[in-house]
Amino acid sequence: MIKYVSLVFILSLSLLMGGCASKRYFKKALKYEQAGLYSNAADLYYSSLAANNNNIEARIGFQRTGQMVLEDRIKVFKSKYKSGTTKEAVYAFREADAYHKKAESVGVKLLLPQEQRVYYQEVEDKYLNNIYQDASKALELVQYGAAETLFAEILAINQTYKDSKSKWVIAKYEPIYQQGNNYLSAKQYRSAYYRFDEVVRGASAYKNSIEQRETALRNATLSIAIAPVGLSDKSDKSTGEQLKTMMANEINQIKAPFYKVIDDQSIRSVSYWRSVSSPELAVQLAKRQGSRFEAKAVFTMSIDRYNRTIAAATKTEKHGYVKRNTTVVDKATNTTSQKVVYDKVVYYEYTQESKVHFTLEYKLFRIDQNELAVSSRFGDEEISKVHYASFDGDDKALIAGYWVSKDKSSPDDKIYETGQAAKELQALLAAPKTMLSLTELENKLFARCVNQMATQIENYKPEN
Repeated sequence: MIKYVSLVFILSLSLLMGGCASKRYFKKALKYEQAGLYSNAADLYYSSLAANNNNIEARIGFQRTGQMVLEDRIKVFKSKYKSGTTKEAVYAFREADAYHKKAESVGVKLLLPQEQRVYYQEVEDKYLNNIYQDASKALELVQYGAAETLFAEILAINQTYKDSKSKWVIAKYEPIYQQGNNYLSAKQYRSAYYRFDEVVRGASAYKNSIEQRETALRNATLSIAIAPVGLSDKSDKSTGEQLKTMMANEINQIKAPFYKVIDDQSIRSVSYWRSVSSPELAVQLAKRQGSRFEAKAVFTMSIDRYNRTIAAATKTEKHGYVKRNTTVVDKATNTTSQKVVYDKVVYYEYTQESKVHFTLEYKLFRIDQNELAVSSRFGDEEISKVHYASFDGDDKALIAGYWVSKDKSSPDDKIYETGQAAKELQALLAAPKTMLSLTELENKLFARCVNQMATQIENYKPEN
């Protein structure tokens, strides 16, 4: 019900604002028309109608002044037609026709004589035939840029003129298709793929562009086998498996289509691939297989340092106050009054920290080209800390301060009911009391690591 009322309110407000704008435009239009500036007046009458299509006065005004504007444009067309300037005549009539359609969009039917449309068709045929001949000649002379421009102009005027559409496709995409073939011949497969992909996206099955694109992609794709992770003394096999799985997923999420992870089950040329003792040995075994190895490249990771620590929690006693009101009786007058009392209390502050730190070396070896393509390191840490206050009572009543003795007053006793100390205490009382787990810290750290590694692989953009 509330949503319905809100919708009705919004619609009502929109109508009200539209009506106000319509009246404002109408008043301005009227002044322009009275001054003899009918073209400006027509524009404002149109705006008034666009704001409120039910404005009858604006409709009548636009019918009157819009017709005058249209007739001016028809006169320009007639003049160009008579002088034999076909191009100018075509565009003059198209301008008049566009204005006629603009009026129709707000429900106003202006008079554009059919006779003028007949004359236009005559001059359009003549003009299009001329540029069609020029465009076709340019295409025959392999002047693709000029041909594309001319055929594009024809299509902007008449989408179905002769075979202009098919010839425009040739003018537009033949040079790109030829570039793709040249790149393919030069074994620049990545560049070839992008050229053929542009052709397929723009012209679908132009010649054999789909097949050529697939050929380029097949040769440009960098297939990657991920070797077992080299582990430090403090890391275990599950850590390596986790990194390996995360890295495979990260590579597979690269948007460019040129990267493919070969899973362990698909590697048959090295029968004990999953249990290889070190990344270096994995690379050596892959090199021995040469072209028989299932991937073009081997990605290795070696953990140098790996530490997970949780510091012992510290508990610190703190002194504060609880404010309360008490009733005091005056024995002499037997009257009562309220008195503010600050009771001395104890609360506690807790701090603790957990941390995961590791450093890792990673490399990408091209087995098919016998080269080291990527080599770098990752080193970072994730830390989670807690620092909070806990009070066995009403947190909102607790006041920051300091006292020497709970039972005796001292000139060193302090009450901080306002100010920075009070804000800090309330912040500590509201602070989180649990840290992220070591597993959560590890996941965040590993996610950053595999993102960095995958980004470097993505930035390695070989043509083959």
